[in-house]
Order: sequence, then C-alpha cells, then structure tokens
Amino acid sequence: MITDSFDPISKAIIDPYELRGKDLPKVDICIITFSCIIERSVRENYPCKQIAVLRNAAGAIEDCIMSLDCGKFLAFGGAGCLDKEIAHGKVMVPTEAYRDEGTSYHYAAPADYIRV
Repeated sequence: MITDSFDPISKAIIDPYELRGKDLPKVDICIITFSCIIERSVRENYPCKQIAVLRNAAGAIEDCIMSLDCGKFLAFGGAGCLDKEIAHGKVMVPTEAYRDEGTSYHYAAPADYIRV
C-alpha cells in the first residue's frame, strides 16, 4: 500500500529543487487557485502579475518550486460537499483532508488524513 512506502531518509528520485532553473523570478508568495472565477476576480481587482498557468493539481507546487524563487505557497479553491446545504454560499476552511492522491506521501508521514 502507498501508506507503507513513505521513506523520510532516502533521496528523492525526482527532486524539484534540483531541477530548478537559474535566475528565477523572486516572489513573496505563490498563490494557486483551482477556481477560474476566483482567478479572474483577482486579476481584475488587484495589482498582480501572472507568471504562469498550470493545468494539473497534484504537481502544481512542485512545478512552481522549479520555476520560482519562493518559499511560501497558498493553494485554494472550490470543493464538493456531500450535503449542499452545509456549504452553499459559505467560505469553509478545512482542518483536515483525506489523502487519496499519493503526492502528499512524498512530504508527510503516512496517515489516512492530513490535519492542520
């Protein structure tokens, strides 16, 4: 199982920090959103510069590590909910997430959930 494969000691086979380019753009924070509506609103209402567009989710931060001189990342967007009445029209801040994608096992010890 994937939860048995976490290895905090061995060197990564693909390390985004080793694949970084030279003279990378320096940014204070990299913001990644999974919502085109939020992205459009930010571009229209705040002074910002779009550096890149990424089309995947799990590897987005690793792609940013290779392309930017940045140590802080904020990733957010919409998500589904089993009961629409709970979340409709509300901002929800999760305190834990079920892990089912595999990438997070490169960065945190195995567990069914990531807790903040």
